[in-house]
Amino acid sequence: VALLVDRGITTSKLGNYDEAISLYDRALEFDPKSFDAMHNKGLALIQTKQYEDALSFLDKTLEVDPSHEGVLFAKGVCLASLGKHQLAISYYEKSLEFSPAQPFAFYNLGYSLLQLDKKSEALEQFDKAISLDSGFEDAMLQKALVLSSLDDYNSAIENCDKILQRNPSNVKALYCKAT
Repeated sequence: VALLVDRGITTSKLGNYDEAISLYDRALEFDPKSFDAMHNKGLALIQTKQYEDALSFLDKTLEVDPSHEGVLFAKGVCLASLGKHQLAISYYEKSLEFSPAQPFAFYNLGYSLLQLDKKSEALEQFDKAISLDSGFEDAMLQKALVLSSLDDYNSAIENCDKILQRNPSNVKALYCKAT
């Protein structure tokens, strides 16, 4: 089982998600309760945008380990991808309870809050993501966009400038600064 899961992980890293799913299925034939096979199959299903199927496998893994921050985060990603941002928020928050140093969890939490038009709360989460990873350009860009929408143009431009200092060819930051 471990060998099939390891091959699936390697295959996923190469972007061959359908083949990886097949390997995880084979592992689950041998051990239907394999946490690693269920978890990684859920992640591969997310990559292939099969969110409902992914949720099924992520729920099974949470039955085995309800505090696994990676599974909680992945479930939040699935729910957000399905437009269920309020529910996604709860899973990002649970993930952060168990592992508070996840910049992507704060970023995704901010993004879901933004989708619910909770701009100030979203801004706080983007700041937390940036504090954990000072080079997190997507979080800096989202922060700039939120600041702009709150009519804080100077701060938005400063944020875009920070991105452009690190990456002068960041087209999104250039566009954000120009608008």
